[in-house]
Amino acid sequence: MNLNQIVARVLRAGRQPARVQSHRRQAAIDIVNEVINEILGYQSEWQFLYKTAEVLSINGINNYALPFNTNNLVMVIYDTADGGSKSELEIFYPGNVNRFSHLTTPLAATCTQLTESPFSQAGYVYPTWGLSEIVGVQTVFDEEVVGRFFKTEMDGEIYRIAEYTDLTHISLDQEFGGKHQAGRVSVYGDTDDEKKIVYGNIHTTNFAEWMIGKYIKINGNGTTTFTIDDVDEDRQKITLNAASVTGEDLIFTIQDNYQIDPPGANILRIFGTPADDNKVISIDYYAFQPPLSSPFDVPLIPYNYHYVIVAAAAEIWLMENPVEGVNPDIHRRRKMDGIQNLINNGDVLQDAEHQMAEPDDARLDGSGIVG
Repeated sequence: MNLNQIVARVLRAGRQPARVQSHRRQAAIDIVNEVINEILGYQSEWQFLYKTAEVLSINGINNYALPFNTNNLVMVIYDTADGGSKSELEIFYPGNVNRFSHLTTPLAATCTQLTESPFSQAGYVYPTWGLSEIVGVQTVFDEEVVGRFFKTEMDGEIYRIAEYTDLTHISLDQEFGGKHQAGRVSVYGDTDDEKKIVYGNIHTTNFAEWMIGKYIKINGNGTTTFTIDDVDEDRQKITLNAASVTGEDLIFTIQDNYQIDPPGANILRIFGTPADDNKVISIDYYAFQPPLSSPFDVPLIPYNYHYVIVAAAAEIWLMENPVEGVNPDIHRRRKMDGIQNLINNGDVLQDAEHQMAEPDDARLDGSGIVG
């Protein structure tokens, strides 16, 4: 389930409609994030939080961004130049030393955290999924951004800046893979009012109410940007503040805020800089759960345990918003039973109807959900 679906179930448990006033819906979202952190607190090293990321070394560069959700490093491994066998680095953390097995002449690394950016943010960007070029509006990029780290507010992933073109154009070292920000749409009609309507696709676009007021750029309209005046989430249709060029399969991008050397970014600094290009630095780590904010955000907790989140959030909601005839204790019991199942990797779908998991067309075996 995504955040939208979880919140809807919590509200239904409290006999509230899924679409309530925004302040009550935000209260439910805050509760969901609170209980996710509570559930994850029962174990610090859930197996589903164990992640592996890989970055490519760059000759002469020794700073590499860790994944934005890095909690604790487990291991960092660097490809040697003698045929690709992997050797472990020696990792030094600020304030203490945590040494893994190392080479005869070890490469040393330090995990540091940036707390403020040397670049003040200006303007905003239109990142396009699948392209490495970042187009800015009112930005002030310069040559000094090359080699630094870049991320957008809605995506959160950290990229390295590979090339500077001018004040409003830079390129990343890989294709941008962000969510909710770019895709293909169609515009039809003969009148200006009809040309304000942009049609997406329920399978490829994620237009949502939070986009109202944001700027959107649609190819075919030159440098013109539009404001999104309205969003129809069910039909995946948006209304612009002015008429746009008509056509099918037009690429759109949504305005986003950005950061360079983002505050709070975890940076792996390697001493004895890798002398090779395109050698793999493999990073094993335990992830943390970023707060869910977008309607389509999904918890790191496996899908088949999402009923535990619903039960825990429903308990808090009902305690804060009592409903006659509805006892929060039943949700508390479901929460505690579910957490025990999660700890023991039990068959969480055995009582799906009562535990608010998905119906019984799937069962849990040792490797996951199977049909």
